[in-house]
Amino acid sequence: MTSMLYILGDADRVRQRVERALFSGDLLELGKFSAALTAAIALIADRMIQRLSAQVVMAGGDDLLLTVPTGTFDVDILESLSRDFADETSCTISFGVGTTVEEAYLHLRMAKASGGGAISVVRQL
Repeated sequence: MTSMLYILGDADRVRQRVERALFSGDLLELGKFSAALTAAIALIADRMIQRLSAQVVMAGGDDLLLTVPTGTFDVDILESLSRDFADETSCTISFGVGTTVEEAYLHLRMAKASGGGAISVVRQL
């Protein structure tokens, strides 16, 4: 049986951008941002499938949950995908990686608490 890792991703400060557009009445900007988020999440999911042999559990809004075989995990790929996401959305994304969903969530919260745009990985790797 292959050992799996869970990767949780969540874009940073999305609510603030949405609220700014709503309160200013800039629905065109909101639509563009929403489309960019949707495309960037799909792009990251597709690239993780290709580069890490990931299985997508969830990819929508500004969130991702994937599983990857431990042997294919590479933090450098996540860093590269983070840069791609920022290029597409002008927004950072944080990732948490763990051996359970709960551990990945804890590491995601740690990454976001550090200011966002970070990757927090379980130490046992």
